[in-house]
Amino acid sequence: MKPKSRDVTRYKWSRKPVVGLMKNALILALASTAPFCSVASETSSEKSLEEYTDDLVTWLRTTCDGEFSSKLNIRRADPADPTSFFGMFAEEDIPAEEILLIVPPKCVITAGEEVERGDAMTCPTIRNLIREMKLKEDSFFAPYVNYLLSQNIGELPSAWSDAGQELLLSLQGSDLPPEDPVGWITNEWYPTCGEKSNKFNEFVALLAVQRGWMRGETKRVLSLPYL
Repeated sequence: MKPKSRDVTRYKWSRKPVVGLMKNALILALASTAPFCSVASETSSEKSLEEYTDDLVTWLRTTCDGEFSSKLNIRRADPADPTSFFGMFAEEDIPAEEILLIVPPKCVITAGEEVERGDAMTCPTIRNLIREMKLKEDSFFAPYVNYLLSQNIGELPSAWSDAGQELLLSLQGSDLPPEDPVGWITNEWYPTCGEKSNKFNEFVALLAVQRGWMRGETKRVLSLPYL
């Protein structure tokens, strides 16, 4: 049964590719296996990405009463190569305007309030995500939380070492965007949200930057993490 709420998030295919990569909040960009440690490896028994995403899709379809098209598959680009990129693929032709996903509001983490700031560092949303991630299996969002905990630390330059950030800035120069590619934590998270130094919270704040998207002009929400 499709959720009846007008606030349901629907994702449609806008073109007709044979095998394509989704855009919008569910941009297919799950990184390939990278040489960074994950929080999950330090806090829980680690599953494969396939197991995490299978759990997530099952949760969306059952607990959330949402939809995930049978024409989509989340897998390695080359199933025979465990080091190949991991992402979402269309396994057959998808007609224009066909609904691929329905995400009911109850399964989206939000700020829980109207917020004035409209950028990625929306403090209430991040604090809500931190709370859910600390709950782990006790969270309503447990399949989502477990997936996020499996993600690599250091995927954004703001989490790199000082030497790595300096190298990036020297290569970027003064003419190329973005204006501040390394300042999400030092220039946004701590001064804007008034947080104290905490590596786990920094990790979660950067997850929100990577995976958050806007609904309307004032709310920043976190969608299912197929990013």
